[in-house]
Amino acid sequence: MQKKYLSLLLTLVGIYLFSDTLYGQSVWVDHDNERAVFLEILKPDCKHFDNPKLDHMVASLTQYWAAEEDISFVIELPVSRIHARYRWLYSNMPGYSVEEFTLGNIYIGIRNGGRHTISTFTLGLRWPLSKDEAELAREMGLDADRDRYGAFTHKLMTISTNYFIRGELGDSTYMRFGLGASLSRAIDSRGGAAYIDFNYNLLFWLKLFSIRLGTGLAGTTTAFQFGITGNGRIGRFEPGINFRLPLDRDFRERISYIFGFSLGFRY
Repeated sequence: MQKKYLSLLLTLVGIYLFSDTLYGQSVWVDHDNERAVFLEILKPDCKHFDNPKLDHMVASLTQYWAAEEDISFVIELPVSRIHARYRWLYSNMPGYSVEEFTLGNIYIGIRNGGRHTISTFTLGLRWPLSKDEAELAREMGLDADRDRYGAFTHKLMTISTNYFIRGELGDSTYMRFGLGASLSRAIDSRGGAAYIDFNYNLLFWLKLFSIRLGTGLAGTTTAFQFGITGNGRIGRFEPGINFRLPLDRDFRERISYIFGFSLGFRY
């Protein structure tokens, strides 16, 4: 047991030493390092579910505490709620009503850099909280929120890292490119080897007064998606919307599209 956690600690140190920037939250929400709380809600169009109710969703609540100008601490809690009718895609068997809820895996990290910096650094750890019995809710969370790798993995502790670079393309346009990896390992009796997943994203942003519009690609080793996003600022509030389309066949067999909206409050 001690050797297992020692190896994870050494890996964490290695990630810190050999990565320039790290990132932990959704790539579709552009934000800086002010003290703020963000709520993001995703409404996936899952092919296995008919007649979804209003509370059928995947959501994440994220809190930022600014320690210095470009450094903040981050804590995030995701949840997944299924309230719909399950249907069999390749069978004539009758469907059935499903109601499931599960907490996702809590994220705790530190973040350096923000919206106006060339690079962003975040080092974070996800600790498993998802329930054994809510398998469908966990699967929907995994499919709907691929950016937050490890948010709904079952009994896996995850360390995530990304390298993010921002480049100005003009007076009102810029791009952000990211590469990263996530390391996961079971915390129960399974033990065994660690799981590694890679991710990448490229988004182009347009600034129009207090509104930012973006479009681009994001993916992992198991899923690839195209997205359009926008967010703005109204006083202390920052609303946003985004729309994502899965591009790989395995992903499209489960989800047609993902619609999301977010609301931030700065204090």
